[in-house]
Amino acid sequence: MTKDQEKLRKLFKDLYTGQINTFEATVISRDDENLTVDIAPLEDAELFDVRLKAEYPASGCSVLVGVIRNNPETCFILKTSEVEKIEINGGDNGGLVIWPDTKAELEKNNEILQGLLDILTGTPINEPGNGAPSALQAALSVALAGKQVGDFDNKENEKVTN
Repeated sequence: MTKDQEKLRKLFKDLYTGQINTFEATVISRDDENLTVDIAPLEDAELFDVRLKAEYPASGCSVLVGVIRNNPETCFILKTSEVEKIEINGGDNGGLVIWPDTKAELEKNNEILQGLLDILTGTPINEPGNGAPSALQAALSVALAGKQVGDFDNKENEKVTN
């Protein structure tokens, strides 16, 4: 079992055995660099540097906060009423694409490419003047032999949606 799996197992065990308490709070500010927020619990003093998960709550929104073993140093955000952004794996791969729109645009490119392939690999085009088959068409036909346009079916991961 990895270290992260062990931490998660312990967290679930603590939750099951009542070791994690929850309370409502309001987000005062957010530190994206350190992945923390400062919060104002509805019935208590403010807490600072509360750990975030993938969801970044908007300032001023309501959050549900978990506390492990009543230790304020172990607070973390469980749920938020308003998500400003969601970041997965550090956010280095950019935003999620809107797949139906992206696929439609890619299919437009495929139509253009297929049209070019049909001309370049189809019936020989004669050179103007001498009537000989086009050397350019022949060279491009050889270069494109066996190439196909992209297939963008079944590329969507439906487990992650937006």
